[in-house]
Amino acid sequence: MQKTLAAKLASFKQSPSNRSFIIADAKDADMAFGIAAPGKNSEGRYRSLIDFRDQIREIVDQGLVDIMLMSASTSEVLAIQERIFDSSTVTPRFARTTRPTSMSFADRLIQKLHRDLSPRPLSITSRWAGLCVSVNPRRRM
Repeated sequence: MQKTLAAKLASFKQSPSNRSFIIADAKDADMAFGIAAPGKNSEGRYRSLIDFRDQIREIVDQGLVDIMLMSASTSEVLAIQERIFDSSTVTPRFARTTRPTSMSFADRLIQKLHRDLSPRPLSITSRWAGLCVSVNPRRRM
């Protein structure tokens, strides 16, 4: 099945003035917040990991996002064991494991798009407060 992320990346490469956008859903909170990660249900109790993964399944079935970022354990269950992404337009990705040792998927995506579309080097700043992309003519990649 054609993934919407791949189609949009190809359209960006063909036409840099394309006004499409990529919708990502970060469902990797189970890596950081433990039992509180899935949030609370309508009764005020914490949802189980099973409920959290059911929510991801529903979003994938709807096909409204281009990419689903998940923890490695959730990715293993949904993408490898259940293979829910095989018949979906959503691209699965597991989130990075540590902040200091790896670059975020969004950073790598922006750098790839910039490399494909522009000969000038790229500098990414303010990663955690939202992405701010600027061109730095002195920096070599």
